[in-house]
Amino acid sequence: MLPSDLEALLKRVKFSNLAEAQKRLGNLAGEPAETLALVHISQALGDLLAESPDPDTTLIHLERFAQARGSHWELYNHFLEHPAALESFIGVVSTSNYLADVLVRNPEYLPIIYDSPLLEKVKTEEQFQKELVDISKAFHTATSRIDSIRRYRRQEILRIGAADILEYYNLQEITEQLSRLADVVVANCLGEVSIKANDSGFFVLGLGKLGGNELNYSSDIDLIFVTENIDCLDSSTQVARELTQFLGEFTAEGFLYRVDLRLRPYGSAGSLVVSTAMLEDYLATKADPAERQAMLKARPIAGDIEVANAFLQRIRPVLYADFLKARSLVRKLKERIERQLKRNRNTIGNVKLAPGGIRDIEFIVQALQLEASHHQSKLQTGNTLEAISRLTKAEHLREADAAVLVEVYKFLRIIEHRMQMMNNRQVHQLPEDDDACLILARTLAYKGPDEVKQLREDYNEQAGKVREIFDRILPATED
Repeated sequence: MLPSDLEALLKRVKFSNLAEAQKRLGNLAGEPAETLALVHISQALGDLLAESPDPDTTLIHLERFAQARGSHWELYNHFLEHPAALESFIGVVSTSNYLADVLVRNPEYLPIIYDSPLLEKVKTEEQFQKELVDISKAFHTATSRIDSIRRYRRQEILRIGAADILEYYNLQEITEQLSRLADVVVANCLGEVSIKANDSGFFVLGLGKLGGNELNYSSDIDLIFVTENIDCLDSSTQVARELTQFLGEFTAEGFLYRVDLRLRPYGSAGSLVVSTAMLEDYLATKADPAERQAMLKARPIAGDIEVANAFLQRIRPVLYADFLKARSLVRKLKERIERQLKRNRNTIGNVKLAPGGIRDIEFIVQALQLEASHHQSKLQTGNTLEAISRLTKAEHLREADAAVLVEVYKFLRIIEHRMQMMNNRQVHQLPEDDDACLILARTLAYKGPDEVKQLREDYNEQAGKVREIFDRILPATED
């Protein structure tokens, strides 16, 4: 029999499975001293559970964490003395099953999620680098150092995710932090194998979201491996293989990043490492216009950065070779994507690829950049929000359209983040199931009796605004 305070908690929180919640509260109560300590926080706990997106799952995570932590009495007293710890804990684990798993695996990370100065801090790449070097230098083998990098990344994803959920960061800060973290991780993993290359001209280009400094929580990272020294192709290829393995392999410490290498010349059939001369020639004479478009986001993230920057500067004219027909080429590419979506029956609710989604916004921006950047270098940036700002200032984009694109981009990216951080999966599709969509809506701070309906209506309305601009700036092609 539970104490009256805990029975009262059960009555005022809308659990889907009341019997299971009662059992879990009993497990949490434990010994008399632990029960009393739990009673002391029961009012605050009940309030937080009542407001959580999914009280049943949140209570499960609390039970798992308490078991991992060891002393229930010590934990409840800690929550009593530090109300922010309890509030932050419930906020984080109710929004992300993945971050809950991180906390269960590493209970000592709890202070991270309620340390306000730490959560407010926007780390520079230099700060990430210093922290990672300080952590990994204590280990004496490449394997142990890579494992230390995996642990560091897991800790930092928790910090960034908590800062996101608890509203310390805005969207741009979140994506920059995720991107800087990835940059430093790739660079440090490269440091473990690059000694074998003896190639001072080897570098790694990040494309896609990473190249634009706008990475997601569960993004693949798009990479191209390049060397200026054609005589070093064999050794550089070995380095690239080992680097890809370090980044993608699963170990007891998890994994770092899924690596997508399909944007290299000739895609999966192409050489793992290409020379600068070969890449330049390929882009100029053999690449599909979509491949040149993808290179707009190319950014050096590791290796010989000086050589990489010089190379990117040199190929700029090549990237803008299609400027006279940029709009029609970009529109045709989007039409191809949408035909594929239609075949997969995913045309509605895909926040990334569906009509009016994130890709529409990115393609509007990239079409205008391709059209104008051949004579206006100041428009050259891989970051979508920064590009919208520059295009607007240069009067290539109406201010009213820019305002809509920024508003909807942020709206869709936040939805994307909430979906991906739930289970650390690369998902872009709004849930069709009402119960799953209800949890998503609540993580997005929708309240009231019609949260699911309101979320879907808002999505349709916002996507419709973008599609109207897309169709006006990039008119449909005639086959």
